[in-house]
Amino acid sequence: MDKRNFDYILPISALFVSVVSLLVLDIPQTTGEKMIMLLGINIILILLVISYIVRVRSRHEKKDRELDTLNKIIEYSKKRTEIEEEINLLRNQLENSSLSEYLDINRLVFSGQNVSEKNKGINYDSFLTQFGLKNNEIKVIPNSAVFLTPFNNEGDKLFEKCRNILSNF
Repeated sequence: MDKRNFDYILPISALFVSVVSLLVLDIPQTTGEKMIMLLGINIILILLVISYIVRVRSRHEKKDRELDTLNKIIEYSKKRTEIEEEINLLRNQLENSSLSEYLDINRLVFSGQNVSEKNKGINYDSFLTQFGLKNNEIKVIPNSAVFLTPFNNEGDKLFEKCRNILSNF
């Protein structure tokens, strides 16, 4: 049954019960029987109204949850965009820096590379097994590269530049 039709069933049922109650009260009965009948009809009406209110409230709560979820997605998207813009700004500053600034910024990276001889290289087997992979199952595709670029115009430009450069090899 369609949800929209279900919303109309409760008020129509309440109206039907009230009309039937008026017809029943016209039947000759004792006062006690009429009171019991009227009390039962009122209880049914109250239950119908309560169930209708609960239904409407739950629908509004569901819409509120969906709206909150959409707002969070929008907020995260804005935050991601802001972070990517900051990264692009820093990358542009790095591109326009001098060699001495570049070496100063990357001194920790370079010093770590100088120590790698003492570490005897990277143990690829232990690294891959933590992700459920085996070294002999991995196939390197020759003449291929993987690029992780941000989802913005700067990232698209960087990807195009790299693709054009690598397509000549």
